[in-house]
Amino acid sequence: MVRLAVIGGALQGMELAYLARKAGYETVVVDRDPGAPALNLGDHREIIDPLMDPMSLMNIISDCDAVVPANENIMLLNSLVGLTKAAEVPFLFDIDAYRITSSKIQSNQMFTELGIKSPHEWPRCGFPAVVKPSSCSGSKGFRVVKTPDELHDALHYVSEIGHEPVVQKFLSGRNLSLEAIRDGTTSTTYLTTEILLDDRYDCKGVFCSPNLVSEEVEEKLQEYSVKIADQLGLSGLMDVEAVMDEGEPHLLEVDARFPSQTPAAILHASGVNLLDELYSILIEGGQPRKPKRGFSLYEHFTSVNGLLRSCGEKRFSSVHAPEIIPGFYGCDEAITDYRVGCQKWSAAIMISGQNEEEILTRRRDCIARMMADNGLSIYIDPKPAEAL
Repeated sequence: MVRLAVIGGALQGMELAYLARKAGYETVVVDRDPGAPALNLGDHREIIDPLMDPMSLMNIISDCDAVVPANENIMLLNSLVGLTKAAEVPFLFDIDAYRITSSKIQSNQMFTELGIKSPHEWPRCGFPAVVKPSSCSGSKGFRVVKTPDELHDALHYVSEIGHEPVVQKFLSGRNLSLEAIRDGTTSTTYLTTEILLDDRYDCKGVFCSPNLVSEEVEEKLQEYSVKIADQLGLSGLMDVEAVMDEGEPHLLEVDARFPSQTPAAILHASGVNLLDELYSILIEGGQPRKPKRGFSLYEHFTSVNGLLRSCGEKRFSSVHAPEIIPGFYGCDEAITDYRVGCQKWSAAIMISGQNEEEILTRRRDCIARMMADNGLSIYIDPKPAEAL
């Protein structure tokens, strides 16, 4: 059995612990916060500050077959490079590729050099525009601005939190994601997924469907991903995020790290576990699996004060001591801190099906059952406001 050290216990750590369990791995989850949710999903928990106590971390990882980070702390990531090398334990992460892709400014420069379409930058883009920090993940600091005053305020906020701003044209099309694994020479791409956003432009869910985009668009995304992976010299996993505009994908960003949410959706749609795939390709020299092209939905929910709402990952990240519950209110399974009689809880539900209609029907039934069984009277499904 593969024994895996997961360094970080927040959303990425939950994703990795979940996928590891589905792959039959044994996991050791490490975090300095005893309330970190991924600690509850691992087989073993280690509550230490890995930067303050590197020798304890060395002892932990020395007993593992591989280490994968679930954090974006560059000091910790650099420390892990040295510790895994000293312990002679494989590190399933490409630090050099991460250093480039963690900067949206550097990533955009790479897109331009490779002839990859991305949203126009300021001032060419005009209004409405998107302002976001160059080095933050998720929706932190993300704002859609329509006036010079809003632009000024957004730039001031990004500066206040200590980041360089990126200003690009706002495109209101569907958001897409595609994962790729490269073994240092050859890239393999997986399923294109749709990222579902809440009213704060935070990811509330992921939808998988063979009919999501045209064959031409999918091939273009795959071409872009392989170009980027080759340019980075990637040895690991990355994902690209794009937005559709006038029938073509425009790349928003690339992240050379293990993402959250999309891998679970891909597993339920295709049967391919991206964590197991990464380990097999990089450590065992295995061949990539060909995914089946099925349908699935992954979605976050929170319940509080008598209402149920779909929510972004920031709200869901407050989940406390979650468990994996098969068949949760009719879904395939859920990662949730739900307990009978509790007034406040969160759940990430996963649903698979033979077609989109089945997915949507099962989703409606699941929502109805969650509300009826818990006496909830209101359901809110927030979506991004139109910028125009």
